Amino acid sequence: MDAIHPRRTPTNRSKKISSYEQIFANGDKEKEYLLQNMTESYDFLTSKILKQQQQQELAAIHFLALYDYLLFIPSILVTLMSGILAFLVKSPLIVSDKSQSMIALTIAILSTLSTFWYVHMFYAIHVAW
Repeated sequence: MDAIHPRRTPTNRSKKISSYEQIFANGDKEKEYLLQNMTESYDFLTSKILKQQQQQELAAIHFLALYDYLLFIPSILVTLMSGILAFLVKSPLIVSDKSQSMIALTIAILSTLSTFWYVHMFYAIHVAW
């Protein structure tokens, strides 16, 4: 028959410290409850902060994609169109002076629009960072 070790008896197991709240509370149940409540509140706040941080990172990715599709790519296309039209204005394909004037006016409008987009993108980038 095996002898029962005195330190492993069921009565001594209840004296085992299971958390740091019990160490700081020194057996006081009210302090132990308050420390446990404080720890739970801290964990709750930490999870809320991490959730907000993740939400902010996802929003940044989303708005970066919107920036690419709504501002950057159209700005490139407008600049490309004005460049192509600038070559066409003096080409021998366009003979009429009225057509050349209309294309020059279109180039001016597209260049103004491109400049507006560039300034807007420059401002948006510097405000975001």
